[in-house]
Amino acid sequence: MRPGASGRDSLHAPGFGALDPYASLRSAAGIKGAPSDAPLLLRRAERWAERATGLLVGPRLKAGHGLWILRCRAVHTIGMRYPIAVFFLDDCDRVTSAIGRVKPGSWLRDRVAVSVVETLEVQAGGLCSAVLRVESSVRLARRQLSA
Repeated sequence: MRPGASGRDSLHAPGFGALDPYASLRSAAGIKGAPSDAPLLLRRAERWAERATGLLVGPRLKAGHGLWILRCRAVHTIGMRYPIAVFFLDDCDRVTSAIGRVKPGSWLRDRVAVSVVETLEVQAGGLCSAVLRVESSVRLARRQLSA
């Protein structure tokens, strides 16, 4: 378990180069990047003000929605009113660490991450499938931007 992740469900890999902590999960499930669940609807936070406020402003996230914060290695939930799940991604859009139940008032950081996806709280058993869903959702969002 990572420092600061006590009391939460978490998956973490140190992020050394091409290490992919979820490769065995994908191959065991026969998944090459797209889980069977529908992709998340991601709202992008690119500008400084959007990244700084994150989920603190606006309505509560709905199921199947998430916030994708670009150029981000650390997040906090100070001022939040509900728990969330946080997924840190590397420059290849692979999840490097995932924390399923982040309570309000928490600080999280991943030194190798380049972006973060925040979603509604994920139950303990669903964290692995949520990782695959987040990765495929981010890849889909990137393809839609470049089209």
